[in-house]
Amino acid sequence: MKKIRNSGLMLYRVRALLTFYLTFSLNSRGYAEMIERFYMGRPSFLAF
Repeated sequence: MKKIRNSGLMLYRVRALLTFYLTFSLNSRGYAEMIERFYMGRPSFLAF
């Protein structure tokens, strides 16, 4: 897989997504629940 080769790009992508999620969590109360469902549904989130 390209996991190791594109590790730098993935870290940047994860940081951008986390920033986006945290920004939205301030405006939505049910967002934490959505994140929990997302993590539960995709254990390989960091692997994309």
